[in-house]
Amino acid sequence: MTNATALAAGSTREQILAVARGFIETRSYLGFSFQDVADAVGVRKASLYHHFPTKDALLRGLLDLL
Repeated sequence: MTNATALAAGSTREQILAVARGFIETRSYLGFSFQDVADAVGVRKASLYHHFPTKDALLRGLLDLL
């Protein structure tokens, strides 16, 4: 799923997960930051912490979808 597709549909949490997945697939886990995700989703970085308190929690959220 591309970042544009993620932005087109889904809750903010789903959009965050989709964007993070895209970054992991193209950049690796260490190759992106919460700020990168926030910019791609179009929310403030603080909003990401509402859904995922840490980057590791974000990764766990992705793994739970598998």
